[in-house]
Amino acid sequence: MTKTMTRHVPRAATLRRGFTLIELLVVISIIAVLASLIMPAIMNARAAARRTQCANNLKQLAAATMNFTTGTNGRLPGAYDWYPVLDTSSGTLIDKQRARPWATALLPFLDRNDLQRVVANGTLGSLASGNSIPHVEALTCVVDENNFNINGGLSYVGNGGYMLAAAFANANLHTAGTNGFGTTLAQRLRVGHATGIFWAPDNGIAAGLAPIDPSTGSPPAGFVKDPFRMSLDFVSAGDGNSNTILFGENIQGGNWSWNTGAFQGGSIFGVLISPGVNITSVVGKLTLGNSLSFENVAVNSGRLNRNLIATQYVTPRPSSNHGDLINFAFCAGNVRPINMNADPRVFARLVTPDGQRFDQMVLSDE
Repeated sequence: MTKTMTRHVPRAATLRRGFTLIELLVVISIIAVLASLIMPAIMNARAAARRTQCANNLKQLAAATMNFTTGTNGRLPGAYDWYPVLDTSSGTLIDKQRARPWATALLPFLDRNDLQRVVANGTLGSLASGNSIPHVEALTCVVDENNFNINGGLSYVGNGGYMLAAAFANANLHTAGTNGFGTTLAQRLRVGHATGIFWAPDNGIAAGLAPIDPSTGSPPAGFVKDPFRMSLDFVSAGDGNSNTILFGENIQGGNWSWNTGAFQGGSIFGVLISPGVNITSVVGKLTLGNSLSFENVAVNSGRLNRNLIATQYVTPRPSSNHGDLINFAFCAGNVRPINMNADPRVFARLVTPDGQRFDQMVLSDE
């Protein structure tokens, strides 16, 4: 029997090869290029989302304000009001002892009745006492590092109207009668009230002391009340709710529950004006002409986004960390951003609820 001899030849070993250095560098370069194209879009989307979240907070504040007016015959909260304080030594409640900003009045309409009860029973702390004030999410912007997740933080400020340089330096509003818009008190009040929305109910007391002296049961000497309360009907009959700013942003805002007397820079914003510089010097007029400059050093610090590292509580001009945009809520409830480079004369007209009666030209609705 013949045996066939078969010779087995080993197969050639399969060659395995990886990326060459050049190929690896090409792949890395492609990934880097794609990342450089995608990352700005992602960052822009995140910034837009944060700006939208901030706008939603302002819309919620505007809605809360509308709900507040349903129980006050259309009248808005004052720049601040006076609230009780519990005397811990005697256990008695002292009425009208602590000045608190407009945000306190809106708590029940922001689903924070729990905090409103604490305010009503006089046990809410203050900045002066060092007691912590709870954080209210609807009152702070997520990109406001000074206030977001900070006890008592307040990123949103009310429209306090036109402010003269002396008032702006201290963020001290008092009443509308302290401006130079008229020769008589009645005229100063009428023209002054036409320049803003939130007004102090009185001339304030230093250091936040009560308008009612507990020892006498009467207001202290020098205390003057301003009975005027702004209403949506007043704005509607003037320049219109959709054309008048209600709230804006300020990253140098203050505490939602506390202010030292009449100093309102933490809860109010204003437009810094100087007669003959950026507003007519004619008494009883609010004319903003083309020849009047908002670049003058006397009024420039009151423009949008000026000095973003300024002192907190006493810098009452609108500002934000949304780049060139600042969100504003209007009296009709609409919210829209305004560019910091917008014509300051246009912005100044959006602040006044009744400027047209006092020689301000009508703005386009576009």
